[in-house]
Amino acid sequence: MLKINNKQNYLLFILLTVFLITGCEEEGDEDAIIGTWKTSSFETYENLDCTGSLESKNMPFDYKESYEFSEDRFIWSTSLNNGSNSTVEEGSYTLVDSVYTLSGEGSGHGKRRGKLIDESSMFILLQWDDEDDLFYLLDTCYKLTFDKK
Repeated sequence: MLKINNKQNYLLFILLTVFLITGCEEEGDEDAIIGTWKTSSFETYENLDCTGSLESKNMPFDYKESYEFSEDRFIWSTSLNNGSNSTVEEGSYTLVDSVYTLSGEGSGHGKRRGKLIDESSMFILLQWDDEDDLFYLLDTCYKLTFDKK
């Protein structure tokens, strides 16, 4: 029969404690995108396919966007002219190879691609291609940067 001395008991106790602590941790971290995000900057790409150099822009009409992300859904809000004209739309998102695909369920948001820069900053690409370019906003690829609030 194998006899265990006090030192071996102590080592076994430490090993069991470590295994219990690490074995009880939750699998996977909370998705860093969950929370509220607000626009901090707008830039336009040189080309409609989101390539080339970027140029900072002031959006006309004091346009702003925000997202409220939950586990697999979002609420997207926009405002013009300091909130006098706003839109709210729900949607869902998926994450594949560190790229978020956001799909709105109404007519305003459409489908967008985004990526976290870090835990407090992300960008979303928005491509508008339309023959009726009334406000010179269309036929453009925007890079919208959002900060987590």
